[in-house]
Amino acid sequence: MLLIVLSLAPARGLGWLDWFHRLTRTVVAPVAHPLTLISDVVAPPESTGATDERIAQLEAELDRARLALRQARVTIEDLLSINQQLSQGQRHNPDAPVVQLPRPRIGNSGELLSIRAGTNDGVLVGTVVATAGVQLVGRVEDVGPLECLVSPITARRAPKIQGVVLQNQDGTRTRACLLSPTGDGKLRGDVEGPDESLRAEDVIPIAIGMTVCLLDEEWPRNAQMLVIGTIERIEPADDDPLRRVITVEPTTDLQRVSEVVLRIPVDQDPGGDG
Repeated sequence: MLLIVLSLAPARGLGWLDWFHRLTRTVVAPVAHPLTLISDVVAPPESTGATDERIAQLEAELDRARLALRQARVTIEDLLSINQQLSQGQRHNPDAPVVQLPRPRIGNSGELLSIRAGTNDGVLVGTVVATAGVQLVGRVEDVGPLECLVSPITARRAPKIQGVVLQNQDGTRTRACLLSPTGDGKLRGDVEGPDESLRAEDVIPIAIGMTVCLLDEEWPRNAQMLVIGTIERIEPADDDPLRRVITVEPTTDLQRVSEVVLRIPVDQDPGGDG
């Protein structure tokens, strides 16, 4: 009945009811805020367009940061690989100190490799070129200020090279060989027979997988004992079944290397940033 009477009373006569309203808010307000937080978690309010745009910007920045991190990791791995290759190359021939200049292959000119290095870097005709640390690639055949052309040892018109087959790990037992390019990225040639002064039980037979290294007076001292490749096949010679002919395959495809190391003698320091 009281509510009916109050609903019919004029508004100006109900001001005294504000005291009850304030009392109610005082009791309810401390509980309302936690309930609002809970409701926002359970049913979050819809984002405005501006908020959505900011989230998209943050996600794009995060994607760019992740990309930069991945690229940095690749760069670090490449630098570590280059450092390892240079260290291997120096240890392989410590008696012939060289400045090792890593440079990329920028293309091919027939069978010649085009390398981004030239006379500005101290490169000369005849400079020895390697890759993968100790794998011999060839020699510089032509050079300009910024670019040089390298003739791989596997090129069809490359000259014969002399090498030795390493028959044991320390290289104290070797056999000489004379190899010519076959035209398919490999080399082939005769290998000398065993030392006649050895007893039969001391002879180490030539085997597939043995490493063949350069040992040729026609090449600079800093190229000696660089790796030519590994023995892929062993066959008897056509005119002498007792003589062995070996096919040697480089440890990498010399026509498709992505980067090489130019071995410049220390007394011929490169003039560039190498």
